[in-house]
Amino acid sequence: MSASRLAAVRMNERVVATVAVLSLTVGAIVFGELAFVLGDVAAAAANIELTSLRTTLLSLVALQGVGFIGGGLAYLYWRGAPTVPIAFPSLNQWGLVLVGWVGMLAANIVTGIATQLANIPMPNSSVTDIALGNPTVIIVLFVASFLIIGPGEDFFFRGVVQGRLREVFGPKAAIALATVIFGLIHATNFVGSPPVSIAATVGRLIVVSTVLGGLYEYTDNLAVPVAIHSVYNATLFGLLYVATIYGVEPAFVLV
Repeated sequence: MSASRLAAVRMNERVVATVAVLSLTVGAIVFGELAFVLGDVAAAAANIELTSLRTTLLSLVALQGVGFIGGGLAYLYWRGAPTVPIAFPSLNQWGLVLVGWVGMLAANIVTGIATQLANIPMPNSSVTDIALGNPTVIIVLFVASFLIIGPGEDFFFRGVVQGRLREVFGPKAAIALATVIFGLIHATNFVGSPPVSIAATVGRLIVVSTVLGGLYEYTDNLAVPVAIHSVYNATLFGLLYVATIYGVEPAFVLV
């Protein structure tokens, strides 16, 4: 096969993979939203009032559970069940979990300072708004960080999306592309905010979450980014709870 023909084949494979993961991401979100609507209808039929707490729980199960985990598993099955490496972390890997957690917190702080120096305001966050109305929701999110948020998002974006992109782009480009997709889907949390605030916050999310993709590739163990992500989010939810109780506006971003 000639060099030009080989280059064309590789380009086609990359386009197919990119379209596949973008379609999969949109499909998982739509699937999750549909599950949420069905849950809402079922609650109404059963005369169950969806309080902010119940709405949060339903949203978590629908998006992270049905959408990301269910959609990711369905895609892997459709592709012939390619494996996503996961095992209980070794002692060295637990050390990397600590390093990754500290790295994400540091990246959050540094990018936060940068946006403040640039006079870019924090966007309105749907999570923060719910927390201000009912701080109990934050406690639920703290626990959910370990049970479904970290596992669901990292299985989908690191294990499935990044894994698919790695096949045709290699690890470095796969980390970058998967992380950008991961950051962009969080933009919906800031609807109604100034575009510059949304763009800056999504950029911060991309920088911070690069740690997850990088350590997944380095360790070849999904449990590592799951652990980092879970502890990181739980830390921020804990800080958000304190900020909410004392009326302090948070300046960090959740992933």
